Amino acid sequence: MSPLSGVSKETVSLLVEQCIDEKIMPRLFPQAATLIEQLKRDNIQTVIISASVSFLVSAIGKRIGIDEAMGIDLVEEGGCYTARIDGIPTYREGKVARLEQWLIESTTQYSEIHFYTDSINDRPLCEFADYAYLVNPCPLLKALGDKKDWQQLDWSL
Repeated sequence: MSPLSGVSKETVSLLVEQCIDEKIMPRLFPQAATLIEQLKRDNIQTVIISASVSFLVSAIGKRIGIDEAMGIDLVEEGGCYTARIDGIPTYREGKVARLEQWLIESTTQYSEIHFYTDSINDRPLCEFADYAYLVNPCPLLKALGDKKDWQQLDWSL
């Protein structure tokens, strides 16, 4: 966060949009876009949970059509973000805690949770979800997925 020290939230927002245009959208797997479109057609609510800062996660989620976004919330001071975390960080077990909190606060009851990931850091959420899908998983997650019989997907650009 040090490069953004003293930078206004408005300027950060512009930088985030530029980053999404230049770095994120060109790397969006076509299979992910197709899946999101299908979920929308089926009126299935989507949530993105990332260990990135929430202002980035929210902007990406909005751009790709995700309903809800959770990331690491930062304390704000004087119209700028600080490096201090506000609340439960969405990392490893924190993702499960934040999802559980969100589910409790939701007016909708969910019968199943499907979760897509590529990182071993998401093991707690894979184990929490009813269905885990490993997209181009890292070697540690792939090995775990083989033992757990989680579906493994090979997506490419």
